[in-house]
Amino acid sequence: FLDALKSGEHGAYIKNNFSEQFLNDFSMEEHLSFFQQVSMMHGGFKVHTIEKSSEDELIVIAKSQKRDAWRRIHLQTKPDPPHKLTLFGMDMADSPIESEAPPKKMTEREILDFVERELNTMSKE
Repeated sequence: FLDALKSGEHGAYIKNNFSEQFLNDFSMEEHLSFFQQVSMMHGGFKVHTIEKSSEDELIVIAKSQKRDAWRRIHLQTKPDPPHKLTLFGMDMADSPIESEAPPKKMTEREILDFVERELNTMSKE
């Protein structure tokens, strides 16, 4: 799934890996639009933490490759091979790294630098 976000082969991934029910829950245009938006905004994700892993469900905390953003990604599949995707969800998540360390107080200069970097990143998209 994460490789499909980066590769740009969204249509092929959707057709080959979504269950028939999930495929029909939304139009192909809506599925593609979602993949394209996530790909454009985040570029991909690097998994940091696996919150849940079972035969038919995976929940991970992952960091965006384009932004300083963390997401909880939830995938659910049919229990039987070929384990087609039946559910996909993505929510904002707190940084697991920041929650492990005490918060750092930023100087005014650090705040201004951070805001400038974020605005530059957003203006390039």
